[in-house]
Formats: sequence, C-alpha cells, structure tokens
Amino acid sequence: MSPAKAKAKAKDSDWRSVLNLSEGRLAGYCSILLAATYVLVVLYYELLPGHPRDANGILNLAGTSPGWFRFLYGTLAVGGVLGLAVVGPITRLAGEVAPAWIAWARRLAYVGFAVTAVQGVRMATLLPQLGTLYHGCGKCTLALAGQQDLARWLYTTLPIDPSYWIVFGAISLWTLAVALATLNSAGLPRPVPYIGLALTVSYWILVAGLATGNFGFFTFASIVGGVILGPLWYGWLGVLLTRQR
Repeated sequence: MSPAKAKAKAKDSDWRSVLNLSEGRLAGYCSILLAATYVLVVLYYELLPGHPRDANGILNLAGTSPGWFRFLYGTLAVGGVLGLAVVGPITRLAGEVAPAWIAWARRLAYVGFAVTAVQGVRMATLLPQLGTLYHGCGKCTLALAGQQDLARWLYTTLPIDPSYWIVFGAISLWTLAVALATLNSAGLPRPVPYIGLALTVSYWILVAGLATGNFGFFTFASIVGGVILGPLWYGWLGVLLTRQR
C-alpha cells in the first residue's frame, strides 16, 4: 500500500473512532468539560466589575457591559447541557442495575441539569435587554424612573429557579446517592465518594445562603464547591470514564 493510501486509511480510521465513541467515553469528556465550566462560572462571577449583588447593580452592569453576563450565563447553560450527558454513565458506576432510590435521584439530576441549561440561556439572552431598558430605551414613552422600575420587576421574574432549589438541590440529591452507593466500590479510587459527599454539602450550603440572603455562605460554598470539589469530582470521574472500554 502506498504511503498516501495508508495515510488516507489512518485518517478514515480516526474519523470512525470519533463517530463510534462509546457513551461512557463521551460522558467522560463531557464530565471533564463540566468540571471546567464550574471553575469558569465561579471565577467569572467573582470578577464581575463592582461585584454587584442587588438588582440595581446587576442591571446597571448588564446595560453598560452585557458581555459579562452573556459569557457567565452562557457558560452555565453549556454546563447544564454537558451535565445531561454525564448523569447516566456516572450513575452506572454505582452498579449496572440501580436501586429505585438511585434511579429516582438520577431523574432529579436530569431535571436539575435541564433547568440549568434553560435558565442559563434565558438569563444570557434577556438580562442584557433588561440592562438596556434600565438605562433608558431611548424611544420609550415611559420616563426613565418608570423604565427602571419595570426592569427591576422583570428581573425578579427572569429566573425560572430563582433560589436554585432545582439546579443545586435536585443535583445534590443525585451526587449524594452516587456517593453513598459507591462508598465501598472497588472500582473507584477511595477518595472519590467522599469528595461527592463533600460536594453535596457544599450544594446545600449554597442553597441555604441563597434562601437566607447570606452572601457569606453563598461565597464560601461557591468557591469550595465550584473551584475545588465540583471540578475535582467531575474531573476525576471523567478521567475514569474515558478509560472505560
């Protein structure tokens, strides 16, 4: 066989290997990318100019620099889509035939990641528009103060899961179920289930911080869960999944 034909055949084989990628290995790559989105979202949120925390600050920044929120929530939406790819294969690490309570938690995780994706797209698309309204749409007959009142009210209706009970609460029940089911698993490195348990607790602290308005809890859980535990758990499991045959 000539070198040119051998090269073409090798190229063909490479494409076939991509097209025939197993679900487990695909989930592994998605899990690694999901770990990266965790870090990006948290660090980007902490780097927002002026660290806006209330509606006025957020809408003001969304009107002057909408790109910040397009990237932030766009990354969140990508994470939600990637999460949908990893739920099934990660759950199967607890056993091919999952008990009813793990299967129930898996369904909750699908809901949580789906809501994450939808909410991310919604916020990335509509928040910059509300920022424009907050600064005055120019052709509106309503006075600027009225436009700002309207923008603030619309902002409160924008998230479909404002306190992230579904996004983090539902997913946390799945991470808890997987962690508990794999505590004595010989197929996983010993620390992985304990990292999953710690990640679950960080999700709960984050939700509690949002529910009570305690930004100390929120910031602590975001950094510990989003920069350390989440990337470590999803990244480690992702590597293990990519090695499956």
